[in-house]
Amino acid sequence: MRHLVSALAALLAVSSLTLATTASAQDDTSDDEVVCSYDAYNCGDFSSCAQVMQVFRACEGDVHKLDRDKDGVPCESLCD
Repeated sequence: MRHLVSALAALLAVSSLTLATTASAQDDTSDDEVVCSYDAYNCGDFSSCAQVMQVFRACEGDVHKLDRDKDGVPCESLCD
């Protein structure tokens, strides 16, 4: 029973971390909270061009591959 409780607690912690990561991309995120060390965001994670631009400008280079055609406009479906 103790192992089951530990496993459930670990699963809950991972689920909470995943939700927090997704929410940070969707909320107004400060540049300090933007993940730039790996490909963490997709265009579908954002609901506005302003959110996309905040992440795009915060990270040096296009680590998240938000500007697929490399024309300087990320997530063109939002930033048209």
